[in-house]
Amino acid sequence: YHSSQNKFNILEIGVFEAGNTFQLLETYPKAEVVSVDPNQPSRLERLQKDYGERFTFYQGTSLDYLGQCEDGFDVVLIDGDHNRYTVYNELKLLFEGQEQFPLVLLHDIHKPYGRKDFSYNPNTIPDGELHGDRGGVLSGVEDFIDDFTVEGPWGDNRMFKLTLYRYGPGLG
Repeated sequence: YHSSQNKFNILEIGVFEAGNTFQLLETYPKAEVVSVDPNQPSRLERLQKDYGERFTFYQGTSLDYLGQCEDGFDVVLIDGDHNRYTVYNELKLLFEGQEQFPLVLLHDIHKPYGRKDFSYNPNTIPDGELHGDRGGVLSGVEDFIDDFTVEGPWGDNRMFKLTLYRYGPGLG
């Protein structure tokens, strides 16, 4: 996706203090970055001042944003709420809402959040959907792949870009 000649769009889910946001905007000068988080980062004004129209911040949950978003993204970085329900539904909304499935990069697929649900805003998760040690980011990814891989000799080409990478012994 990175090219010195082509513009591309990055969706960043989970901003925290905006460290990754600054790196994305500095590293990819042709990228337009949309960052989504329920909490406003402390360096939001600096981002808006330094990067202008290349940077957009949406204050709210990823599921709210993806549910109303009509833009397509080339790359999606998911490092938001660390639970099966949210990750599964983020991937589902991306899959259903775009013509081509984007390159998806996931953070925290390893311990402790690969198999353990954690939510910054548990009141936004439906009853019965937080599973403690039976949930997690990795579980959401695996359940999504199980539910949305299309049958065929090569599967669905949108799924080729979703690569699950595990490292280290005993993870997952």
